[in-house]
Amino acid sequence: MTPNYLKKMLPLLLGADPAQATNVQLVSLAKAFAAGYGLVSSVAPAGEFGTEETYRNRIDSLFWALSERSEHEPDTAIRSRMVHAMYSLACETVFSVDLRKKNCCYRAADALVRDFVGVVGARPENGLFQQAGVCMCAADLLYPAPAADDEYLLFLKRQMAGWTFALDADGCWPGVSSEVALERIGVMNRVAWMFPDLENDAVIRRATGYYRRCVRVPADPLNFDEGYLCTLGRMYEVALQGNALPVDKPAARRIARFMYDYSLTLPVRGDAWYYCTSYVIHCIAESIGARLEAEMERHIA
Repeated sequence: MTPNYLKKMLPLLLGADPAQATNVQLVSLAKAFAAGYGLVSSVAPAGEFGTEETYRNRIDSLFWALSERSEHEPDTAIRSRMVHAMYSLACETVFSVDLRKKNCCYRAADALVRDFVGVVGARPENGLFQQAGVCMCAADLLYPAPAADDEYLLFLKRQMAGWTFALDADGCWPGVSSEVALERIGVMNRVAWMFPDLENDAVIRRATGYYRRCVRVPADPLNFDEGYLCTLGRMYEVALQGNALPVDKPAARRIARFMYDYSLTLPVRGDAWYYCTSYVIHCIAESIGARLEAEMERHIA
């Protein structure tokens, strides 16, 4: 997990054809290229990890691939990750916001939330993991200043209240998997940052404390249940999220290191390989960026 890994992986990721990638792979590629762009557009020496133009072009193609496919994705949980990835590429990368892309994000999120809550046609209740993903996209759609009576804001409030009520005194959601629980924590913490009126820091911290104790980074990548991979991904994101929670970079690095080791056992270009690689690239880019920023500050001082 060195800067050379980033240089080595860029050509391989650039060789991935969005048209041939699965929807899960598109989300992973979006995470990887957003992290890379954040590095090359801010503190990295020009050209060392690729050019801004290279990342912009790939981000553009990934965005439109996600946009085209998201409305046809039947799995609500995957669809919500795709829509959130669109927001990340359109609104959270450094270059100026493209209003066409932003409006496309709004339409995709609106369709997702409407389908889920049954505003357009009755639908059966969706799963717990799908609830969290839809709430994440509802928050993206509502930000920054929703009307007090907005139907999606009321939906979001009901979900947050339900999760809070279901949490026990130890910080556990009985009968809920660690993956779903960590997804809820991430959504609640994000919502609290976006809409301070909905903050519930004590609940977020209590739940995080419990699941940080429960979720362990495996020691042996050769003896690992791949079904646990997304739980580690959620834990990585919670570790770096901040807001109501202290940032835990050592925990994030341990998870990324395991994903690196595990990726070496996987077939290249499979869903799990792309998933692991995206987190490794994010971790390395964050580490390089922090180091270069610290060096710049020392020179300024």
